[in-house]
Amino acid sequence: MKKHIYDEKNGLSYTEVWPSVYDIRELLDSSVVLMDGKSPLEVDLGLFNILKKPLIALIKGTVIEKLLYDHRILKDGMRGYKKEHSK
Repeated sequence: MKKHIYDEKNGLSYTEVWPSVYDIRELLDSSVVLMDGKSPLEVDLGLFNILKKPLIALIKGTVIEKLLYDHRILKDGMRGYKKEHSK
């Protein structure tokens, strides 16, 4: 459903075109699609490759890890990453 927004300060009224245009989930999904199904983490980043493992270890067990896993940024078997599947 489109959201109607009224700006009292300027007296302007407009309808939001797509409410989730800046939704992080949409941006994550589109980044994978634009890279033909590859995760941005699968790309060679040169010297920045040394930061991948520590950053993945930093988010392990957090909501961010779940978000990245659910949207195919993190994948099982990806350079030292293995999701701990809950039973």
